[in-house]
Amino acid sequence: MAIIITMLVMGILLGFVGAGGAGFIIAILTLVFHIPIHVALATS
Repeated sequence: MAIIITMLVMGILLGFVGAGGAGFIIAILTLVFHIPIHVALATS
């Protein structure tokens, strides 16, 4: 549930500034949630 809430907040914030979120999302998935890099890259 924490991943869903985090990604929702990231989507809202990055949507406001018009930035692409792939770099931020990959970093959060790998550093905070300890998801392997190849899985994080595939989801973005």
